[in-house]
Amino acid sequence: MQIKKGRTIGGLLLGGLLIWIVSRLDIDWQEVIRIMLSIDPLFIFAGYLLMVGVFLCAALRWMLVVKELDTLVGDRSYFYFLRYAVLGGVSEILFLGALGNIGVKSMALKIDGQVPLTKGTYSVLFDQLITLLINTFFLLPACLFLAKMISLAQGVWLAATLLLLFFLLFWVCNRFMIGSVMWLYSVVLQALAFLPFAKKRLPEQATRKDQFAISRAASLKVFLVAIMKYLLLAAFSFTVALAVGISLPFSIFLLSEGAVMTLVTFPILPGNVGVSEAGWYGVLSLVGITSQASLMAFMITSRLLFNLSVLLVGFTVWLIHFLCFREKREAAEF
Repeated sequence: MQIKKGRTIGGLLLGGLLIWIVSRLDIDWQEVIRIMLSIDPLFIFAGYLLMVGVFLCAALRWMLVVKELDTLVGDRSYFYFLRYAVLGGVSEILFLGALGNIGVKSMALKIDGQVPLTKGTYSVLFDQLITLLINTFFLLPACLFLAKMISLAQGVWLAATLLLLFFLLFWVCNRFMIGSVMWLYSVVLQALAFLPFAKKRLPEQATRKDQFAISRAASLKVFLVAIMKYLLLAAFSFTVALAVGISLPFSIFLLSEGAVMTLVTFPILPGNVGVSEAGWYGVLSLVGITSQASLMAFMITSRLLFNLSVLLVGFTVWLIHFLCFREKREAAEF
């Protein structure tokens, strides 16, 4: 309860700070509106398609992890995971950020898939860990580039080198690295088992680390799909920039996406409103974009297009599920 109250107070303070900063900027709001109204609808459609790709990758990545952990979901279709991946994304922008995503997916596996909550939570956390690692590999090159210590090309090559080295290390030392994650998670569960409210809910077998094993082949597939998702998110930001008239090389967004995504790892406000915008404001300002109207148009358009795309993808997926479920139910009645 205290954590929730602290996060709420922190979120309000951050929100107030962001409002104060924006109010101090010399922004021509008429110009911002003009830029946004002049956006080519093709950019909007392209951004939506990229977000569809993001969710397709997110669902595939999560499915690979879950099917390694529990045979109870072995017969579940890809659409099953897509449905809850989308629901997790919607909860992420409406409620608690990444925490909402983790909660929705783990509870979905518990209720609908009969997967123990410990395994369901581990599947989502492992999935998020891979994302955090990839963001981190881009974070260092992005910081060096923005600090003008290396060139853009050097930053891209450095990021590619770090990813390749990690991939090779993951291939060679897979058992040790996955085992370390399993051990750490089981230690956390064992610590929770001492708490009165969790003792009855965490039987001894729930803390055994061997049940969280993920094969080398599956974990490498998860890594590759996570990279694809990262590329799609970078392409989304690049598309929004082009839509509002900001012409920069794609490689800048490729490097900077990791830095911005690292900022939003730990949720403060629902959907991390303002955090990613502040990150992109800093990045674009450092690479030479001085027009406050263009920067504000980019941040507003990015947030609106992202949220609307997530909601639209969610509505589409659940509409398909409803129609298919109704058809199956009617067929069963006959």
